[in-house]
Amino acid sequence: RAPHAGLPKSPSRSLFPRMCKRGAAMLGSTGLRLAALSGLGLLLACSAAAPAADVRDGSYAIGAPSAAAREGDTGPGRWMFQYDHNLLALSRGALTKRSGGTGVQHELAGSGGQISLAQSHSQQNHLEHVLAAVKKLAQGVANGTEQLSGTTREALAGIVEEMEAIIEATEEGHRTDQGLVDDARDAFEMQCDSSDDGEVNISATKANTSEHKHMQCRVLEAEFSRNASEKCATYWDEVAAPSPPECMLTLSGANNESEAELLDSCLAHISAWVGPYRARVVKTKADCKSATDEHQRMVQECVGHQRDFEQRFCDYRREVISACSRYDKCFSRLEKERQTLHEKVQVSEASRKAQYVAAKHIQCFVMVINGSTGTRKGLLENCYSLEVATSHLNVTYHNTIEADECDDSPVKICPCEEQWLADRYKSQPWFNDAPTAECMPCEDGVSTTVAYIDPATTTMEAPTPAPTPAPTAE
Repeated sequence: RAPHAGLPKSPSRSLFPRMCKRGAAMLGSTGLRLAALSGLGLLLACSAAAPAADVRDGSYAIGAPSAAAREGDTGPGRWMFQYDHNLLALSRGALTKRSGGTGVQHELAGSGGQISLAQSHSQQNHLEHVLAAVKKLAQGVANGTEQLSGTTREALAGIVEEMEAIIEATEEGHRTDQGLVDDARDAFEMQCDSSDDGEVNISATKANTSEHKHMQCRVLEAEFSRNASEKCATYWDEVAAPSPPECMLTLSGANNESEAELLDSCLAHISAWVGPYRARVVKTKADCKSATDEHQRMVQECVGHQRDFEQRFCDYRREVISACSRYDKCFSRLEKERQTLHEKVQVSEASRKAQYVAAKHIQCFVMVINGSTGTRKGLLENCYSLEVATSHLNVTYHNTIEADECDDSPVKICPCEEQWLADRYKSQPWFNDAPTAECMPCEDGVSTTVAYIDPATTTMEAPTPAPTPAPTAE
């Protein structure tokens, strides 16, 4: 840059334009800022050399000429004022210029999802630049080549405050990220519990209740069947063996007085027999028909319970299959989200540790600068060998959660399959006396096997030992 008219005359004045030009080319705006922090004075000289064009870094001015320079003041105090002004501006502004009102904690040490990867990388680069500058300044102060003014010390105090805020933010960010990782683990149990599905439980209860009603009905049906069999057996026994008087077998007309007396005696025996016998036949016939009708009504009622049970079981089966599918989808979704979260948190964790280490080193070098003359070199050596522990910022990543095996064993066997029929019907004590009707399979397309009860056992007639049906009323 061209020298400013107000530039104080000094033996090195002719070097300033070349230094500014070469420094700007080699270092850029960030390098010039670091030069100001390290006490080289290059930035101040460049600023004073060209007051009409401020050297800017980001959103604030670095090396803007002081009021004294703009008024043409060429006093030696102007240089120290200008140097302190820039150092103070850098310490106060550089660490907060990107905050946008959100604060350093969120901007420099935000947790996963709060800051972008590009922002985190930019913030880390900025801390590294500040560390390099403070380290350079600490070396100069320890070697006696740099002098500190009150304004510079104030600027350093501001940097210390910012480093404390950064350290606090890294710890807060760690707690936040650990909480996110823990929540991702707990989400599986909270959102994907395969054993606690309300609709499944409701369907299971309905199916169990329906099965119980069906079994109770079949028990009664079996009793009615046995009763009908007994009643009808009595009737058929009665009509099969009437046991009339023996004289009826040889009954014929009378041709004389003796035969007439025999005929009269036989008719008396027949009269004594036929009345009670007819009454027994009428009664046993009525008992058989009544018992048969009751049994048939019970058969129809039980068939209705059977249909309801089979339908309820199919509903239960569909709910279990649906619940297992929902669990698998829920688990897959949360596992994918967990992996994505872990990847983001790992990036955040690494950045947070780097920021923490940089902040600790900056604090260390500031301690060198603020130390006494006799202790600075020793403190500087300690800073060179400082190893900052970051284990407290380690995030615990939980092991991959194994998906529960969805328990579909209660509905593994479909209705109407042979094993299902054997378990639910044929093995029951009532089955022989109260055989079931044709089984109705589920309409979910899962089972293609349709098993049937032997049609011979599902007749709607009274299940009597004799093949002859109950008599009809006359």
